[in-house]
Amino acid sequence: MTKLFECYVAIPTHDEAVEIVERLVANGANARSVVVGMGIDGNGCNHDEYGLWGYNSNYGTYAGRLSFDWATRAKQLTMPEFRAAFPCEKYDGVTKEWDVEGLPPTVWHGEVSWGIKALWYECVSLPKGKLAICKYSEWSVSDIENYDLVAFRPLSKPKSDREKFIEAAVEAVGGRQAVISTDSVFGKLYDAGFKAPEKDND
Repeated sequence: MTKLFECYVAIPTHDEAVEIVERLVANGANARSVVVGMGIDGNGCNHDEYGLWGYNSNYGTYAGRLSFDWATRAKQLTMPEFRAAFPCEKYDGVTKEWDVEGLPPTVWHGEVSWGIKALWYECVSLPKGKLAICKYSEWSVSDIENYDLVAFRPLSKPKSDREKFIEAAVEAVGGRQAVISTDSVFGKLYDAGFKAPEKDND
């Protein structure tokens, strides 16, 4: 089981709210707030009456609103991030034996690369051929078939600040295959928001 922590997903659909509760219960959370009709004992709530669904350390599964104090201390997650944080066999299946050949099973958490840039991004495979990809701390969902030369690998150790800087810089100038002058490289980096370090005049 995954270690529980205070978190929520904002404005989930009915099915997502059910999934949130089931994922948390599967990871040891007490069933406190549950979606009406889902068949788990608890405080039944209509999912659309509460904008936030997640985990409260004082109660367990929890439905809240932005006005609640809980929302100020809990971490907001996207649905792909929540799925990656709280695995559940009902939704994820058994994925540990996948040999990273072909397309990943649902829901597999690892890294993806495509095209000829050779950059790797954290990803979570979703049902119906969807892929959630995290680029520079922003998650987005797309169809796997939209990418050419797709490759997957297990999740690597967290990138250092230096590695993150290099990846962002490479992306800013058009990728590793870009053939441009030195002046153009620096110009593109400046346009992308990269700044020169300030020198100490002392």
